[in-house]
Amino acid sequence: MTEGRREGGGIGGFFRYDGRLKSETNRAFGREEDGNAFEIFFLTLFVLESVGVRCRREIKDFDEDDKDFDKLLSLQNRWRDFLHVLFPTILCVFHPKLSGALGAILCLRRIGFSSSSLKKDRNTNTNTNSTTAWLNLYRSAMLLSACSAILAIDFSQMPRRLGKTKDYGVSLMDVGAGSFVASASCVKWRRSERSVNRRGNSRSSINSSSSNGSRGEEGASSSGEVFLRMMKRASISFILGFARYVSVKRSGYQLVEEEYGPMWNFFFSLAVIDILSTAIVCACGRFITGKYRMRNTFIVASSIAILVELLLGRNVVYDAKNTTMKLESWLLLPTKERGAFPTKYTDVVSFVTLNREGAFSCVGMTSLHFFGRFFGEYVHTKKSEGDLRRAVWLALMLWIASYTSIDVLKIIKPSRRLCNFGYILWMSTYNVSAMVVMAFIHEQYHTVPSILQRANASPMLVFLFANITTGLFNFILKDEIMRVHAFLAYVLMGWHMELIHMCINVLARMKSKQAQKKKTN
Repeated sequence: MTEGRREGGGIGGFFRYDGRLKSETNRAFGREEDGNAFEIFFLTLFVLESVGVRCRREIKDFDEDDKDFDKLLSLQNRWRDFLHVLFPTILCVFHPKLSGALGAILCLRRIGFSSSSLKKDRNTNTNTNSTTAWLNLYRSAMLLSACSAILAIDFSQMPRRLGKTKDYGVSLMDVGAGSFVASASCVKWRRSERSVNRRGNSRSSINSSSSNGSRGEEGASSSGEVFLRMMKRASISFILGFARYVSVKRSGYQLVEEEYGPMWNFFFSLAVIDILSTAIVCACGRFITGKYRMRNTFIVASSIAILVELLLGRNVVYDAKNTTMKLESWLLLPTKERGAFPTKYTDVVSFVTLNREGAFSCVGMTSLHFFGRFFGEYVHTKKSEGDLRRAVWLALMLWIASYTSIDVLKIIKPSRRLCNFGYILWMSTYNVSAMVVMAFIHEQYHTVPSILQRANASPMLVFLFANITTGLFNFILKDEIMRVHAFLAYVLMGWHMELIHMCINVLARMKSKQAQKKKTN
């Protein structure tokens, strides 16, 4: 096994650490080899603008009640989906400078065109402004970009500066985890909105009955349903995390432990984030789900982010000699200085201590979860009011704050491993900007490409399938994957994305058949 393979190749996707870490010489924060925040977002802009071209070619919205799969899955539509949605996710990682320049140019062109068209159509499109379908554009575009990047990082055609940073810095591969959490949470506020509407509609009937007992029973039932749904999701994530860990050990692959820890992985993080966010929502009650939920959600998210920074600055006892160090430094200690591996399933303390950065980052990811809820509702509210310019100003202020503090003054060091305040700020800036671009695209075309609608129906299954296919490519090609010709790299990446496309279509067919059975029954 070559040295390069030990740094991140090997059995890929679901069976390995997805993406090679940068070498020790490129670890330092602010190095010239590190990625730039603007470059990373401009790469995403290229993908988003390509999705906008697909929206222009889309004949009509994807109708949930009338799924004409023969039309949606025709060869012509599949080719358009690949050309305008899937292929740009490959091009942007293999040719970042060209893609970034095209993304910036197309975005400026679209903003100017959208501003003029919105003035003409503002009165005629008020009914479509209230739909949340535009969020499917944002969520699915982030999902497909991540599915492409987890395999592209194994090819030499993808610049190493886009690979994951070791301790501090920003890169394209660092975007995946934060964007997955933010995009998954940006629609959570809709459930709270429906709850408020139901309470408002049933208030008179509740007050007219002897409802002190029934009101408590209704609240208990609602909390019980939320808890059961959370336990189901968390259990699935824990099972996937355990399966990934076992498969890595069985394969004999030398895992890069600077990702989450020697035994932790992203699926465990998803489970813990789900548990923490649900517990906070239940504890806060109507404070975070009531009339002023948007303001209060921002308060909760900011409080957690501040708490993370306060904890990272605290001193902790390092060893038996009562040596102290900052918690931030303690979390980033090498594995050999963390103690022995747990020998029993009940050794929870040993497990958490060994995988300390993976466990601690869940706190910051929970803050990012609530920021995703807040920004998702804020951008949607401004879009519904026909006032997207306020959302643009918000994105610009976030860019000024993040770029000045991270790239110019360098007073904040974003860390994906710690999910500190710098990483939360960078991910909030990145995802709010992507939301605004998608809102403008939907405002202009009022449609969502069918492939993005179908991908949004089962995002976790699609992401899991992408990891499995990535692992298969790495298992078959082994070290040769890093030495293939550029043309073959494009062919393999195209095959990878088309397999994901097929998975999306199969899952959509299955859901369609289930919906039809429910209607007949």
